[in-house]
Amino acid sequence: APAQILPDGDTRNKPVRCLNDGNIYTSAVEAGHHYRLKGRHVANAASATAKGVYRTHHGLRFEYVRKQ
Repeated sequence: APAQILPDGDTRNKPVRCLNDGNIYTSAVEAGHHYRLKGRHVANAASATAKGVYRTHHGLRFEYVRKQ
């Protein structure tokens, strides 16, 4: 099957960086698996970074990374 083209602003395949340890993941879901969080919690934290630092219930901070 051909790859799905996602609209601008879709966060499913945006790389995410954990600001606590600097690790970068291909998506919020992948980061969630690593830290045993729900992907939506990681996505919410990354989306809120522009508004101020948002922490998950485990004290982790995330941001979206621009693809290079």
